[in-house]
Amino acid sequence: MRRAAETFLHTHGAGPLEVMLGFCTPEHPEAADGGFNTKQVTLDDLPAVMQDYLDHGFSFGDHDLFLAVTGDRPFTIQYCHEVSD
Repeated sequence: MRRAAETFLHTHGAGPLEVMLGFCTPEHPEAADGGFNTKQVTLDDLPAVMQDYLDHGFSFGDHDLFLAVTGDRPFTIQYCHEVSD
């Protein structure tokens, strides 16, 4: 999942990013008050930010993560612990 997101973002010339941990977050300082705190990062910084989350127990499928691309072509990638039908 991580590589797919990074590849997608690079391919689409993603601009500035907002990264946010959501519900069911791991024991990470950003999640101390329940998550949903936006962190501004660059695309080049994303691998280090993701590694930090993984090092603190983040798990795709168990925790929520939102990547919002701002700039000329905004879009959001959401990784949610819930599956909707």
